[in-house]
Amino acid sequence: MAEKDILEKVLMAHSDVFADCENALAYGGRRRLKAEDIFPAPTESFYRGKGGIHSQFEDVSAYLMEKGK
Repeated sequence: MAEKDILEKVLMAHSDVFADCENALAYGGRRRLKAEDIFPAPTESFYRGKGGIHSQFEDVSAYLMEKGK
């Protein structure tokens, strides 16, 4: 089972695969996201919670850039 998870993480790190999956699952097959608009982002984020500042890791993280924003 771990091999499937690793393969999914590797594939989703590619912007074209991510865009295709997101368009199929979230937008019912409509082409809303384009691979050229998706850029890698940090996989660690920080937040303030009970007891101070905490961090969390994501397997894959991406920025969506449209018209330079």
